[in-house]
Amino acid sequence: LEVMNAKIRFGTKAATLTALQRVVTHAAICECCIFTVREWRERRGAVLERIRAQFAPQPIIVRSSALNEDGEAQSMAGAYHSVKDVDSASETAIDAAVRTVIDSYGEGHPDGNEILVQPMIADVSMSGVVFSHDLNTGAPYYVVNYDDETGLTDTVTSGTTDTSRTLLIHRGHVDRLESPRFRALLRAVQEIEGLTDLPGVDLEFAVTRDEKIYLFQVRRMAVSRNWNRDVAQHIDAALDEIQRFLDGRFRPVAGVLGNTSLFGEMPDWNPAEMIGTVPRPLAQSLYETLITDSTWAEARAEMGYRDLTGRPLMASLGGRVYIDVRESFNSFLPADLPDAIGDKLVTAWLERLRNRPELHDKVEFEVAVTCYALDFDERVAPAKDALAAGELAAFRDAARRLTDAIVNGRASGAEQNRRVAGLDERRRRLLATPGRDKLAVVRELLRDCRENGTRPFSIMARRGFIAETLLRSLESRGVLPAATLAAFRASVPTVLSEFLHSMQACQRGDASWDDFMQAYGHLRPGTYDILASRYDQHDELRQLRLQGEAPAGHAPAPFALDAAQEKAVNEALRAAGFTFDAPAMLAFMREAIAGREYAKLVFTRNVSDALELVAEW
Repeated sequence: LEVMNAKIRFGTKAATLTALQRVVTHAAICECCIFTVREWRERRGAVLERIRAQFAPQPIIVRSSALNEDGEAQSMAGAYHSVKDVDSASETAIDAAVRTVIDSYGEGHPDGNEILVQPMIADVSMSGVVFSHDLNTGAPYYVVNYDDETGLTDTVTSGTTDTSRTLLIHRGHVDRLESPRFRALLRAVQEIEGLTDLPGVDLEFAVTRDEKIYLFQVRRMAVSRNWNRDVAQHIDAALDEIQRFLDGRFRPVAGVLGNTSLFGEMPDWNPAEMIGTVPRPLAQSLYETLITDSTWAEARAEMGYRDLTGRPLMASLGGRVYIDVRESFNSFLPADLPDAIGDKLVTAWLERLRNRPELHDKVEFEVAVTCYALDFDERVAPAKDALAAGELAAFRDAARRLTDAIVNGRASGAEQNRRVAGLDERRRRLLATPGRDKLAVVRELLRDCRENGTRPFSIMARRGFIAETLLRSLESRGVLPAATLAAFRASVPTVLSEFLHSMQACQRGDASWDDFMQAYGHLRPGTYDILASRYDQHDELRQLRLQGEAPAGHAPAPFALDAAQEKAVNEALRAAGFTFDAPAMLAFMREAIAGREYAKLVFTRNVSDALELVAEW
């Protein structure tokens, strides 16, 4: 170990701690008793006396400090034993602990290997390991793996409990930390960095309840020689680009209502569920092309909502995908609503979501008012103060006109089902054409999927939301009881129910697996993920055997309102200003609920076959 030009050069674990003990000011390093294996064998009694004199009666920890530990080329982290909570007044306990450490060095180890003895730290609030850079890539982040639950000092390093958490702090933004204990920890790390000439260090630490930082180990990051030295530059450039993008989006934008925006992973088309928060590039590109670049907006405009055609709904920020919620909220406004009213509504909805982030996955029921229903006044209440009385009445009338037109047949479900059915026939014909270039077929499958698959599916999905909103309003206004509405929902046959019963029939031997795969084999857990296998590529599905008794049948129970219920619904619909009656509403709801799943089943065949062709290519 050398100290030259005020820079610490690393030696063994014990030697490094001893050198740092003399110069660090933002952390504490416990006093040390250091001896070699040779010393222990030759002067065991003197070493024991030294330990007892230095530490008794406080408990101690006996630690490894091997010559090949914490080296420049390898760290050997966790390779050797430490023994904690040793009674420093007991010769027997110390002897057993030292032998355990020495034995962990293995056969034929050098006599120059050291043993390090230190006092145990009490009243620990947090412990763990901090790396000055990302361990695998060298990315410019402090990475803190910590345990602030158990009060122990070795849970992170030992990996024996599931209490570890991870905090990442960009090296250029440590000043943004709000936690006093993490600020203190990072000051200590930065001081250590300043005392070394190394590209990366990692420290084992503990923080007591009075926020005193203790360092147990400081070592160079042996993997730093494998880092791409340009990674920090690339990351900082990406962060700058994200910052500029967000600065622009958080301001008013021409052609879009609302004075700012929010971004979320779960609102509207919910990329977190559909493609994952960090999707692979192909999955993201497919989702954008088929839905979020423009199809989502075209479908809503066809239904009578504000036209945002050509405006992307989803943004990728450093590889993570988010929905631009302002764009989403704009698309839920009736097309004939004056801009001044829409601007106030979007701004109010964004403010509600900012104050209630737990609603990110419920924006269409608990934040934005996307259609008219019997409980319109209750649902619009959070934004009511943003509108004058006349403006609120205008929004009510526009929402009612929009919803009434949709239920009465605008962008009808029958029309969407016809478009989807034609998609399936063209897909089969295209795949059966010999001699076509694979990528040309892929392009045609996806073009047709966009126009006649995901666009009608988008309309059916929106019709499904309207159906569910109407159903909920019937219950909330006391028109129909929850049990009646549950019976109605259960009466609607869906693709999911047919899928489950078909699988059960195959498991019982009452149906053919080949027929099942013909209908459902194209499905895959990740619709847009080329690495997710299709069901017809899982041979184990055919080996499944049904457990327990098979269900007697799967035909949904028929549903009909009795005379009194139908009268109550009709009266409520007339009072709300709707022009449709109860039978028309129930027919709309059945078609919307079933049609959404049917459209998805069919359009995903195009996506799945396109992915298989890409894989073959």
